[in-house]
Amino acid sequence: MYCLRCGTKVDDKAIICPHCNANIKEEYARYNYVPRNETNNKNTHDDQYLYSVKYSYGNEKDFIQAYVGKNYEKIKKSDFSIPSFFLGPFYFCYRKYSVLAIIWIICFFIFFTTGFIPLIMAIASGFLFPKIYLQEVKKRTKEIRLKNKNQGKEAIKEICSKKGGTSIVRPIILLVIIISIISAIYYIATKPFEEKPLEKNTPYQVGNITYTIPKGYEEGDYTTDDYKYYSAMKEDTYCNITITNITYADLYENGEDYLNENIYTNENDLVEPTQQITINNKTWLHKKITSEYEVENNYLLEGKTFYKVETSNDVNSTLCDEDFSNILNSIKYKE
Repeated sequence: MYCLRCGTKVDDKAIICPHCNANIKEEYARYNYVPRNETNNKNTHDDQYLYSVKYSYGNEKDFIQAYVGKNYEKIKKSDFSIPSFFLGPFYFCYRKYSVLAIIWIICFFIFFTTGFIPLIMAIASGFLFPKIYLQEVKKRTKEIRLKNKNQGKEAIKEICSKKGGTSIVRPIILLVIIISIISAIYYIATKPFEEKPLEKNTPYQVGNITYTIPKGYEEGDYTTDDYKYYSAMKEDTYCNITITNITYADLYENGEDYLNENIYTNENDLVEPTQQITINNKTWLHKKITSEYEVENNYLLEGKTFYKVETSNDVNSTLCDEDFSNILNSIKYKE
């Protein structure tokens, strides 16, 4: 059983507490407390201990105050916590309440784009943190007392003091973690998506056409089901090709109108007239533009939807010509 005055565990037959010299029976009579034991099954040692802590001079306030530290009274009487409002999770970590800090951060990132919710969270933190924190401290000190119930009041207070208090290291660690996460997200978001060059000639399909891209090309970052982009480096020359399924073809009277309206040129560019060419028994429109630095060829297949193939490379280079020819000759159309 426990002494109701100091909370020290004593022998069940003890009359005087060896820790505080209190008369055990007088203390029980004073609080009208009946110890429970295995015979009457009315109590447990934990219940008895907590009862003694509650009604003796070693009450729970002493342990809570020891856990919180020198600002206990200030926090207890506070209606609004300025550090919680401005520092949020960093202050929570400073007060060794890391779980609340993690919850706060998760909610912040979820609702970050809503604008006003993070402000509401900050205001709520200012008003609610003192109460939530003290309630959590009460729970923690209870656990400490139960785990160390064989020790005296001062020893338990010392444990509470060591377990509680503040930590400048935790908010610093949290700051480092947040910076690392933000940096990683930024890096992933801004870093170009790197595709490995094709190791062999690879067939693809866009809409109703199929085609083969030669090995050594890479698929671009922002491809979709209706738009594909591939590129390769030949010595000092970039070989670029795009293949597009134009699903809004009904906006144009014919393919030539589309090419005229959607191919952008400068006044110094050499623009050749639109011609008809045959690719795998299908008639395509071909329009070539030569600028100061680049040669661009546009091929358009008319139908319910238009299919546009665009190739581009350096103006004085022929290194891409064979690849472009192979790609065009691989194109097959099937309804």
